[in-house]
Amino acid sequence: MFSHCNKYTIWIDKILIYPQSSSAPEPIEDMPEEVKQDYLEAKNIVNLSPRAAAALLRLALQKLMIHLGERGKNLNEDIASLVKKGLPKRFKKH
Repeated sequence: MFSHCNKYTIWIDKILIYPQSSSAPEPIEDMPEEVKQDYLEAKNIVNLSPRAAAALLRLALQKLMIHLGERGKNLNEDIASLVKKGLPKRFKKH
C-alpha cells in the first residue's frame, strides 16, 4: 500500500532528487539558532555533496565553540579547553 502527500517529486534513474532527503538526525531543540542554520543546510546537502556538508558542520562546530565560551578560532584548542572543563576525553584528538 502506498500513500502520497499530493506534492511533487523528481526522480532520475530510481534516485529521488526532490525533495531532498537525509538520514541525519534533526537538530536538538536547544541548539543555538546560528549553529542550527548551518547544521540544517549540511543535513540537506549531505547526499549531494558530503564534502560541502562537512565544511558546513565544521563551521557550525566553530560557532558552537563560541557559544560555549571558547574562541572559535582553533577547534583542537577549543576542544582541549572543554576537556579540561569536564568534556569527556573521547572528544579530544590524540
